[in-house]
Amino acid sequence: MKKIFADFDIIKLKQDKEAPCVFLKARKPAGWRPVDMSGLALYSMVLDRRTTAIPTSNQMPFTKRMQVSVRTLLVALLDIIRRKGI
Repeated sequence: MKKIFADFDIIKLKQDKEAPCVFLKARKPAGWRPVDMSGLALYSMVLDRRTTAIPTSNQMPFTKRMQVSVRTLLVALLDIIRRKGI
């Protein structure tokens, strides 16, 4: 987290005791300039792993692609049902 928010003034950074999370309170300084994060591997929910590149949907594992497709279809069907008042 300190690398991600290196361009901010970190006021408070605490680890969550109940889950693998953190709490961050930070302030953007007056002369703020973004930090280069191009070499920082962040966790991708699409790929289910850390990566330095933004993944495309083609790189997504098949099961995750199917979940997204089914979810998109269900949302569209529910929208149609709501509009028709069924």
